[in-house]
Formats: sequence, structure tokens, C-alpha cells
Amino acid sequence: MPTNTKGVILISVLMIVLILSAISVSIGQGYFLALKREGYINFESNAFQYTRTLEVLSEREIRKQFAPKRSYTSLSMPFFSQPISIQSDYGTITATATDASNCFNINSLFLYENKSFIPNERSIAGLKRLLFLLQYNENHVDSLIDQILDWVDSDNESRANGLEDYFYTGPASQVKQYSSQRLFYHLSELMNLPSMVHFNWGQMKQYLCAHPSIDSSGVNINHLKIKDAPLLASILPDIDIPEAESMILDIPVDGFRTASELYLAFPGIEFNQSYLPIRLNTDLIWVNSIVVYEKSSVSAKTLFQIKNSETIALNRFYNDE
Repeated sequence: MPTNTKGVILISVLMIVLILSAISVSIGQGYFLALKREGYINFESNAFQYTRTLEVLSEREIRKQFAPKRSYTSLSMPFFSQPISIQSDYGTITATATDASNCFNINSLFLYENKSFIPNERSIAGLKRLLFLLQYNENHVDSLIDQILDWVDSDNESRANGLEDYFYTGPASQVKQYSSQRLFYHLSELMNLPSMVHFNWGQMKQYLCAHPSIDSSGVNINHLKIKDAPLLASILPDIDIPEAESMILDIPVDGFRTASELYLAFPGIEFNQSYLPIRLNTDLIWVNSIVVYEKSSVSAKTLFQIKNSETIALNRFYNDE
């Protein structure tokens, strides 16, 4: 056989080996990715099951600890102060319970009368005060509140600084949808409102919430921390943030047990004039659960309401930031 023919055969064999090697590597990478994908899907599926199980267990524990209705609650209660941590085949499972009332519920800006939502002027004054304390411009505050009211109400008449459907569906809007004509389901819905460009979203999330139950709007003073001073100052007339911080520092470790104890501790405060109700107990509880495995995690947040000795799941969010 001529030498040049042998060379051609050798090169052909080497090319075939190279092609087969490339195909093998490609198949191997695809197989490896498929295995990882399947593993993550299995982890996610099992993680969701674990979070749902934790939710059921938490619901039973809430019924046990809060029924009959407690006259006061505090952060020192084991239910709030002792997180649950369990090691499983699918990672570490952690669950914590937090009071959901230490925020300003934007849905409290409404009253439900005659089958429609109407403005709650007292709560509106409280939200304005909070935003002023956070040093936002009055015009921007007025625009945000009017846009919130127009977003929820059922009419199509725009307030002085508000917006209605003709704006949101028009060429100037990025939203391209009708206003909701319902209460806010999630705080992030505020981002539909154009006036939000004037507000710090990271800061707003610290003090605002969107609980669907209007009649549960109120702040449990026993559960406030020093970071909540602007919230407390916003709902109590005639006090500033430093005074609110001082009040929070004076809250007993086990909380105030009766309204009389609270009034005696702060005799100069007119609690009956608050923009939102001041409470010593809570009927809204967040149960936060997370399952972590290697670099993957799945989280869940469930909002429970305690009402008439029953525990009701109002909202549930997965992987919610």
C-alpha cells in the first residue's frame, strides 16, 4: 500500500475518533444537565411538600396557642422566638413565625360600605404622616395616595392627583391593563402606579404591607422593634421618631398585658386618637418556611388570620422576596 494512502487512512481514523469523542462529550454534558435538572425538579417538588406540611403543623400550633383568643401576645412567646429547624434527606428545613401586624396595611385606606370600597380618611392621614416622616415630597405623597384610591375604587372618575383606566390602557402607560377595582393582593402591585418612581422601594417595603383583611388592620405595640419607630410615630399623633424609639425601648420583655398597663406607661399619649388601632395582641401571623439543599432553596410565606377561634390561610407566596 502506498505511503500516502496509509496517511489518508490514519488521518481519517483520527478524524472519526475526534468526532466520536466530541459527540461523546456532548452527550455526556447533556446527560449530566438532564440529571441535574431532574434532581432539582425532585428537590423542588419535595420542598413544596415539606413547606405545605409545615404550614399544616403551624396552623395546628396557632389554634393550640391562640384559642381561645389571647388578650396579649409578645415576642418572648416560644411560638415567635424559637424557630423550627429539621434536617431531612432533601436539605435543612427551617420555619419561623412572625407577627404580620407590624406594618402599615395599604388596604386599610378603604372601608367596605354598600358593596364598594370608599376612602378611610383616618388611615389616609396616617399613611401621609408616615411618608412625610420618611421625608418624601408632599406632592408625590398626594399623587401616590390618590393613585392607590383610584386603583381600587370601582368608579372611573380620577381624583385630583389620581389616574383611572383611560391612563393605564393608553399609550403613555407601560401597565396596559385596567385598574384592579379590588384590594391589593401583594405589595408589589404598587409598582403599577406611576408615582412610585418618586419612592424608594426598598424603604417602602420595610413599613408597608398589603393584607387582604381590612378589619384586621392594626399594630401590636408589643411586637414592635426599634426599626419600627417611624411606623409607630406615624399612627400616633404628636410624637416624632425619637419619641417613638423611646417608647419601643420601654416595652416590657413580655409585653403589656392590659390596656391599663399601656396607658400608665405612657400617660401623655392619646392612644384613642391613633390613625390605626393600637393592639396588645395579633390576629395576623406570617409563617415563613425555607428548604435549603446545597446551593438550591425553596421558600414559602403563608399569612394566617385568627378569627372566631378559627385559623384561616389568607395568602400564600412561594420564593417571594
